[in-house]
Amino acid sequence: MAYEVKWYIEKRVLSVRQHGIVTMDEARELNILVLVHLMEGVAPIHVVVDVTELKAFPNNPIALKRAIQSGDPARVGWTLIAGVNPILRYVTSLLFKFWKVRYRMFATMDEVYAFLGQIDESLIVSKLEG
Repeated sequence: MAYEVKWYIEKRVLSVRQHGIVTMDEARELNILVLVHLMEGVAPIHVVVDVTELKAFPNNPIALKRAIQSGDPARVGWTLIAGVNPILRYVTSLLFKFWKVRYRMFATMDEVYAFLGQIDESLIVSKLEG
């Protein structure tokens, strides 16, 4: 399994880490797991995604659009992605624009957490930095 999903801040900030090689089947499994977490969380739920160690992934936006779905926009706050892979950035931007998801991409997780602390003052920033 080339992904991990856990609450970074219980019911408010979902942490997703993808690493190595992610297959289309794993992308579907990951999507289902994220959607379940989004239903359990307290809105707005922010999703932080670490793809800094991702080596390969399904990169056909049409196939991905068919295989996965977005969470309820009323429940999802921001999706913040750390990683610099240009193909991943392109595919992600296409999907998120289609789904009308608020997202930002950063080079590092430190940048992700700094931005998250700025956009949602209800979060305990020290917990994000620790």
